[in-house]
Amino acid sequence: MLKVDSQKKKLFTHFITRNWFLSINCNLPVAIFKMNAPLARISNKLGRTAMTNFVRCHSHGGVPGENLPFDIYNRYKLTALFTVFVGSGLAAPYLITRHQLLKK
Repeated sequence: MLKVDSQKKKLFTHFITRNWFLSINCNLPVAIFKMNAPLARISNKLGRTAMTNFVRCHSHGGVPGENLPFDIYNRYKLTALFTVFVGSGLAAPYLITRHQLLKK
C-alpha cells in the first residue's frame, strides 16, 4: 500500500511540476487507460459515424472547393480576399502596438 501511495505522489508531482502534456502517456498507470477504454471506443464510433453521415448527406463528391466558404473561380476576388486575410494577420501586431502606444 505504501508503494502505491508513493507512486501516486510521484505521479502527481511530476504532473504538476513538469511538462505534463508531453509526458502524460508514459507516466499514467495502465488502469486509467483500461478504465477509459470503453468510453474511448464509444466516442470513436460516434465520431466516425457522424463524419460518415455528414460526408454522405452534404457532399457532392469530387468538386474542388465545395467545402470552402468563398468562391475560388473568380481569381481577382480570391486574390483580394487572400490579401486582406493575410494582410490583416500580419498587420495586427503593429496596429495593436500603435494603439497601446497612443493610449493615454
